Parts: sequence; C-alpha cells; structure tokens
Amino acid sequence: MALARRRQPHEDVVLRNILLARAQVRLVIPETPWASRVAAYVDAASPALLPDISATARHFGISERGLRRRLEAEGRSFSSLADDVRARTGVRLLTESETSIKEIAYKLGFSRASAFKRAFKRWTGCTPVACRATQTAGGERVRPGCSRSRVS
Repeated sequence: MALARRRQPHEDVVLRNILLARAQVRLVIPETPWASRVAAYVDAASPALLPDISATARHFGISERGLRRRLEAEGRSFSSLADDVRARTGVRLLTESETSIKEIAYKLGFSRASAFKRAFKRWTGCTPVACRATQTAGGERVRPGCSRSRVS
C-alpha cells in the first residue's frame, strides 16, 4: 500500500484514487468469513446462471485452489454454498409466488422439473407440492411437513 501512495511522475490521479479506494475495500473485506463473501456474491447472481468456482475466484482476485482452501478452512465447499443459494431461492419462489414448479425449476437452472423436485425434497424434507399445498385464511403459507431448518 505504501508503494501505491507514492506519487508517480506521469500518474493518472483519478485512476490512482479509484484503485486506492478498491484496494482499501479489499483490505477491509478479509475480516468477513469467506463463506459469507462467496454466498453473497453467488446470491447476487441470477439463479439460473450461478457463477462457477473459477468465475467466483476471479471475482475475488484469487486462484480457484486458493478459494477452495479458504472455504475448506471454514468447513464449507463452493458446491454447498451454491446449493444453499438455490435452496433459499427455490423456497422463496414457491412460497411467495404462484409460479409453476416447472418454471421455478428452469429459473434455478434445472433441466427438468423432476430434478428440482428431488433437490427440493433433499433441501427441505418435503416436496414442492406439499410445501405449496395449504394456505391459511390470512394469506400466510403453511408448509406441512416442510422443514425450513434444512435451508439456511
């Protein structure tokens, strides 16, 4: 950082200030757990086009292996984080919209609705149909047998 603060004879002051600001942001971020940072990045992406681990590593300016190592040190993996994002999005789409299950499956990047149904059952303990089955008079959805605790 000290080298970056040194004035250069032909420097672009605007570019220098932008790069210094970005460097300071990167220096502050490491206090946040890598799993949280990666989950936030993946969550911000379109569910159907979740970034892969190499794109995510490039975003954070580290190698793919370095990202894997950092996540493993926190007891997580990239695939489990991406799966959590898909699970949260799937539950939200099922409970907050009238979108068909087939359409939700495609929005989440599944090639078939049956694959989404299996994944949803693994995530929540119930089927998408059971999760959407009943609704109270007040408009709140009730998910019989649906354990949201599996979805973080």
